[in-house]
Amino acid sequence: GGDDAADGVVDGIIGARNVISGNNAYGIRTNGGSGHVIQGNIVGLGAKGDDPLPNSSGGVFLFSSGLTLGGASAGAGNIISGNISYGIYTWGPNTTGNAIQGNIIGLDASQASAIGNGNASSGGILLSSVSDNLIGGTVAGAGNVISGHLGAGVMVGGATAAGNTILANEIYNNGTLGIDLTSDGVTTNDADDVDAGPNDLQNYPVISQADLNGTNLTVSGTLDTDGLNTQYRIEFYGNAAGTEDAANGEGHSYLGSTTVTTDGSGDATFTNITLSGVTLVAGDYVTATATEIEDSGQVGTDDLLAYGSTSEFATNVEITANASPV
Repeated sequence: GGDDAADGVVDGIIGARNVISGNNAYGIRTNGGSGHVIQGNIVGLGAKGDDPLPNSSGGVFLFSSGLTLGGASAGAGNIISGNISYGIYTWGPNTTGNAIQGNIIGLDASQASAIGNGNASSGGILLSSVSDNLIGGTVAGAGNVISGHLGAGVMVGGATAAGNTILANEIYNNGTLGIDLTSDGVTTNDADDVDAGPNDLQNYPVISQADLNGTNLTVSGTLDTDGLNTQYRIEFYGNAAGTEDAANGEGHSYLGSTTVTTDGSGDATFTNITLSGVTLVAGDYVTATATEIEDSGQVGTDDLLAYGSTSEFATNVEITANASPV
């Protein structure tokens, strides 16, 4: 059952809302080829997008390159929820250069109710032994909503997995981590980031300050990594009090970003970064991710070429009220 394509468009007319559900395998499976476009479908739910009709092996299996699953345009995103295993499962060394954008993964069509994919050992998206793929992006509308799973939101596994970029998504209300490198819980930062593994086990930032003045949030912190004289994109996310208070977790609301350049020891600081227009309050939390910039000339032009490996989410820091941040 489901759709199995070797090339081209996979039942993906924007806004067509094909219902690809109730199959005895994956809802959609690509088997080699490149340039697939999969947009505007419901995978794992009924036609109204509010009740589970699961595909037994999972929602979408990607074994291809240069694919677009969803998109930043209105109506391009797929709804991938309620499937027996992972919502999206990508595998293999030739599965590269794919963009997963603008999808709802683990919720109903209205995003009001959780209808997660998989179980406690699976979850939203698995990037297994794949490299240089993009989850989300810097263009408006490119971020995915990944929520409602018993397992992690995004898992990156396999020693050969590298350069997978995770930007500006809403990842919240999952059972374990929002981003999990090696699928074993929090990967603690190590000095000089010399460890190896999925996404190079990229160290996450350490936030030292999160002061709120009206709707302006001032954030400071550091990044210790192995990239010498290298640029990194630091992205900031907000979590409401009572949801992701403890340690490292998820990133519900994307707040903005800054770019840092490491010194000859691989260290960088970000100081008094002002994030404007936030809807958080004192007592809420802020976290962050670090993503290596591989080609600064492509920043703002092509996220797949511009960015490399993304870290897990940083330890949450409680936001404090400060009338005059310095």
